[in-house]
Amino acid sequence: MASVAQGIPAFASPLNWFREFLREELAPYPGRGAVVVRMVVAATIVMIINMTFRIPYGAYGAIYALTISRENPQATVNAVKTIVVAFAISVLYVLVGAMLFLYDPTLRLFWIIGTFFVMFYALRAMSNYTAAARFGYLLIITIPLWDQHVSAKFRVENTLWAFGAISLASVITAVVEVVFGRLKPQDDLIQSIAERLAGVQELLDCYSQDRPADSGTSKRLTNLAMVGTSRLRSVLQRSGHCSKFRRHVHHISKA
Repeated sequence: MASVAQGIPAFASPLNWFREFLREELAPYPGRGAVVVRMVVAATIVMIINMTFRIPYGAYGAIYALTISRENPQATVNAVKTIVVAFAISVLYVLVGAMLFLYDPTLRLFWIIGTFFVMFYALRAMSNYTAAARFGYLLIITIPLWDQHVSAKFRVENTLWAFGAISLASVITAVVEVVFGRLKPQDDLIQSIAERLAGVQELLDCYSQDRPADSGTSKRLTNLAMVGTSRLRSVLQRSGHCSKFRRHVHHISKA
């Protein structure tokens, strides 16, 4: 029992655990610097435009510019198309709901309850999670606006401004992605696979020379094992490789 008790590692203090957590999460990997640069450029451009023209809900647009997926430019452009359409549907839903239920507090309460039910049900049931999430995102922003004691004109204008500010941020982010993609074309899927194969090669080289793996190789493989392949599967599904593969299989099956 004593040997078993001695073999149990001591728990790390919360401060040490948090330091290690930040070190692991902020560890650099190939392409991370370029992603950060694109995010900063997109958010900066959005805020410059918002501050110059004093666009309402500009802060939501700047924050939203940091949340759009960036596997590759084509995936970002497709995501932006879905986002803008979802925002437009959300705006129409809010305006129609305001026209029908705004001036009756009881109906307004039931409409809000039903709206949140529809929003969360869409998040659960829809296959396109991005569209459902963006639909609910604009609802969360604009519903409190219609409960303020202000004029109807002010409510409508600010609802449209919310749609315009966030949609503009999405379009600007897509443009930044396309520009950076043209300046430095790359394939995140191939690059990620090459990174994993390079780490395995380094490990096998160490074993072939009868020496233990160095700390850098071990840490890199540990990080890759923790990340897993979920990001690669997401990149594959959102890239053009999956459709090309399906078309190739379809042609083979027909032949």
